[in-house]
Amino acid sequence: MSWNILPADDKALAEIARILRPGGFAILPVPLVGEHTIEYASPVRAEFGHVRAPGYDYYERFDSYFSRTQLFSSGDFG
Repeated sequence: MSWNILPADDKALAEIARILRPGGFAILPVPLVGEHTIEYASPVRAEFGHVRAPGYDYYERFDSYFSRTQLFSSGDFG
């Protein structure tokens, strides 16, 4: 089985920002697994090929690409 990994998430975020219409929005779900993001040296097979374990600091990356960001958690919804 081949897993889709995203080692260059900065390129993906730049492309999402590029194609958004002015005033548009993107919903980018990111599972948080800890306080700080951990970048792996190579894909971790035991974690389905993931190249990082996102933490709460992961959202700081969004500020470079989007004029406004808003963080929600699953507890914010009924």
